[in-house]
Amino acid sequence: MNRIRKLIFTVLVCSAVAAWSQAPGEGKSKIVVFDVQGATGTMAYGIDALGEITGTYWNADGVNHGFLRATDGKIVTFDALNAVATEPWSINPEGEITGQYWDGTGMIHGFLREPDGKFTTFDAPSEGTGQNQGTMGEAIDPAGWIGGDYLDPDNVSHAVLRAPDGRFTEFVVPGANGYWGAWVDGICGLTPSGIIAGSYVEAPGWMFHGYVRTPDGRITQIDIHGAGAGQYQGTETECINSAGTVTGQFVDSAGVNHGYLRELDGRITKFDFPGAATGSSQGTVPSSINSEEAVVGSYFDANSAAHGFQRSRDGQFKSFDCTNAGAATGQGTMPMNNSATGAATGYCVDANGLYHGFLWSELN
Repeated sequence: MNRIRKLIFTVLVCSAVAAWSQAPGEGKSKIVVFDVQGATGTMAYGIDALGEITGTYWNADGVNHGFLRATDGKIVTFDALNAVATEPWSINPEGEITGQYWDGTGMIHGFLREPDGKFTTFDAPSEGTGQNQGTMGEAIDPAGWIGGDYLDPDNVSHAVLRAPDGRFTEFVVPGANGYWGAWVDGICGLTPSGIIAGSYVEAPGWMFHGYVRTPDGRITQIDIHGAGAGQYQGTETECINSAGTVTGQFVDSAGVNHGYLRELDGRITKFDFPGAATGSSQGTVPSSINSEEAVVGSYFDANSAAHGFQRSRDGQFKSFDCTNAGAATGQGTMPMNNSATGAATGYCVDANGLYHGFLWSELN
């Protein structure tokens, strides 16, 4: 999820429901919709190779808390120490979770949660200390390296890398403007080899650009041919897999979203879900790519309702929806992350505007 989506994110707002769906193309899939018990909203973000899922939920008071859903469906809830609100994002194969929490002053801190429930808090050296300033954990690799970002005293976003021993590497993305700045892709913006993917906003035109940063500090800008050059148009990255292949979306001059893949050598493949609507803010929005180069994301219909999709390495598409997904603008099914085994998680918004987590998987 990109930086602007995260910063404007506001909570709008128990039992599991299983459904079987025949997706366009070959094969069948299974989708399980779930909620944290007693929650008024549940959003799933990260999934590991075993199928464990992390995310956030909230109660009637609108306060966010963290959860971990095991492969057997059991859900454990948690909050960082002294947190007013907790929002996990990513989980690695070791079961380590990263994210951020807000303290009583409204400042943001990054966290690492170990599988035994132990928390480590971290803060970038140059972060701001005001309300809604501070450090956010975004993506965590198998060795415990964390890619994230922080807001400085001027509310400008900067990308950062945290080593397992707590050392920080802060870096500047050339061309990033002095308001939104640059960020690391949430959930899956970091490879095991240390390549970072992220996005930034150009000054002064408010145009998006993607980037990749190699471990030696080299930064390469990503701009997809056909992307618009207007305000909030351009190219964004959403995820990078272990081979260094990036997926994301570009917004054309008419405001329509399109998906793309960028290989480590720079080769580009563009794609759109067949039948996706082509109005402004509609189209195809990838969110994650796994080691098998399967991409998941959302496409939008003529009502601007979202539907989940998977695109395989060979370009074949499947569509899936939660059984309770709404069909109006701002409703539907929104995948966030997929695992090496092809399972995907995310959230769906029903006809009443309520959020629910889901787990989707293909059937053999």
